[in-house]
Amino acid sequence: MREWLKISLLLCTFGFFREMRPSEPFVTEFLSGEWRDITPEQLNRDVYPIGTYTYLAVLIVVFLVTDILRYKSIIIFSACVGIVIYSLLLWTTSLAALQVVQVLYGTFMATEVAYYTYIYAKISRDRYQQVTGNTRAAILSGRFLASVVGQTLVSTGTMDLRQLNYITLGAQTFSLLWSFVLPAVKSSVYFYHDANEDKADDGATREKEVREEIGSEAAAAATTTVSASVNHKSGGDPLTGSLMAIAGSNNPALKSDVNPTSTVTSKARPGFSCHRAGHLLWTHFTAAYTNLTVVQWSLWWSLAMAGFIQVANYVQLLWQEINTDQEYLYNGAAEALLTLFGALSAIVAG
Repeated sequence: MREWLKISLLLCTFGFFREMRPSEPFVTEFLSGEWRDITPEQLNRDVYPIGTYTYLAVLIVVFLVTDILRYKSIIIFSACVGIVIYSLLLWTTSLAALQVVQVLYGTFMATEVAYYTYIYAKISRDRYQQVTGNTRAAILSGRFLASVVGQTLVSTGTMDLRQLNYITLGAQTFSLLWSFVLPAVKSSVYFYHDANEDKADDGATREKEVREEIGSEAAAAATTTVSASVNHKSGGDPLTGSLMAIAGSNNPALKSDVNPTSTVTSKARPGFSCHRAGHLLWTHFTAAYTNLTVVQWSLWWSLAMAGFIQVANYVQLLWQEINTDQEYLYNGAAEALLTLFGALSAIVAG
C-alpha cells in the first residue's frame, strides 16, 4: 500500500470514531430529562453559550500550539478531552459540572484543527485535494452512522438517552488508542518548518524550466548535430543525442541545473524557530489577504461556519419547543440526512 494512502486511512479511522457520538443528536433531551433536570432556559442561558465562546477563544491558541507540538500530541489530547466530557455527562449531575463540560467541549471542537492539518504535514502536495476529501468524508460518515445508530436505538427502545453516552465514551476511548498508531510528524508549517521542502520545490521548478529550455534547443539541433544522427541510426533517441551535444558545447544550465538532487544537498532536521514562524505567518497572511478571491472565500466560510455552529448548538432546543409531547424523537434522523449529503459531497470533491 502506498504510504500516503496508509496514512490517510489511519487518520480517517481516527476521525470516524471521533465523530461516532450517537448521544449527540439527543443531548438537549438528555440534559433536560430525568437524569439531570436542567431546564431548557438554563441550557440556553447558562450552558450552551459557554461552549460557543470557549471554542472561539481557544481556536487560535490551539492552531499555534498544534503547530508547535506537531499535530499528533493535540490529536491525542483531543481524544482524552472527549473521554473526560462523556465521563462527566454520565457520572455528574450538577450545573457547575455541566458548565465545565461546555468548556471542555469547546476545546474538543477547537482541537479538530489538528486532525485536518496533520495530513498535510505527512504527504506530498499533489495529494492534498484527495486526502482533504477523504478526511472530511470520514468525519461526516462518522456523524452519519452515529446519528443512524442513535435514532435506531432510541426509536426501538433498545437504549435510553443516557445509555447512548456509553457508546460515545467507548468510541472516544477507541479513538484515543488509535491515535497512538498515527506516525509522528517531524516538521510543521511554521515553528518546525522544513527549509529543504522549499528548496526541493524551487529545485523542481528550476529543473522543469531548464528542461523546457534545453528541449527547445535540442529540437532545433536534432537535424544538424552529427552525434544526434549517429545516435538515431544506432537505435537511440535523437533528442538524447542532441542533449549530449548541447551539454558538450556551451550550455552551462544543463551541466549545473538539470540534476534534481543538486538543489538540495542537505537533509537537516527541522529546528524550532519563533522568528521564522512569525515571518512565515506574516508572509502567508499578507499573501492570502491581498488576494480578493481568498478574502471573499474567507468571509463566506466564516459566516457559514458561524451560522452552522449556532444552528447546531441551539436547534435541539427549537425541536424540543416544537415537539411538546416528546413521544417520538427524530433528532438522529434529521442529523443523519444532513451529514449524509455532506459526506457524499466530500467524496465527490476528493
